[in-house]
Amino acid sequence: MAFSSSPATPSIIPLLSLLFLIFLFRISSVFADDVSLDDDSAPKSGNCNNPFELVKVKSWVNDAEDEILVGLSARFGTLLPSQAEDDLKLPAVYMNPINGCSSSSSKLSGSIALSTRGECDFTIKAEIAQAGGAAALLVINDKEDLYKMVCSEKDTALNISIPVVMLPKSSGDALSKLITDGKSGESLYLCSFKVH
Repeated sequence: MAFSSSPATPSIIPLLSLLFLIFLFRISSVFADDVSLDDDSAPKSGNCNNPFELVKVKSWVNDAEDEILVGLSARFGTLLPSQAEDDLKLPAVYMNPINGCSSSSSKLSGSIALSTRGECDFTIKAEIAQAGGAAALLVINDKEDLYKMVCSEKDTALNISIPVVMLPKSSGDALSKLITDGKSGESLYLCSFKVH
């Protein structure tokens, strides 16, 4: 007895295989974007050419290590130390206004300034934090993405000498909880250093 396939019914296997390959390609593209830190499409200029690097942000409450968060360094500003012993361990202070787009009424001197994303360029936030005496700036995203902070075309004469790091929304929420639970001031410290 011979078996024959019906000529009227095309094989669905090649079609499913093609759809599966397209799906895999799309998924790998998404993950490649998440893993790939530096790219040539993000604008670079004289003082705006740092590589994007994953950064660990640790918090301490009452001298005990608490949350460990991951952020992404900006295209501009000072590069973070690559060794934990060279890290910044300073109190965290929210900028006021929290968007960091105008001079802060919060005392930022000798602290790591916290601001939210939006309403002005990242470089403006960094310049204001630096002018207020902050040693670093953490920008809290309004989404879970680690958005790449770049310079605009008008940022040709930047002089930002503090590290600037983007944190996802969940990390900002965790820091906010520490601060609003009364664990702020001298008991909350952050350090930042590159992930190897």
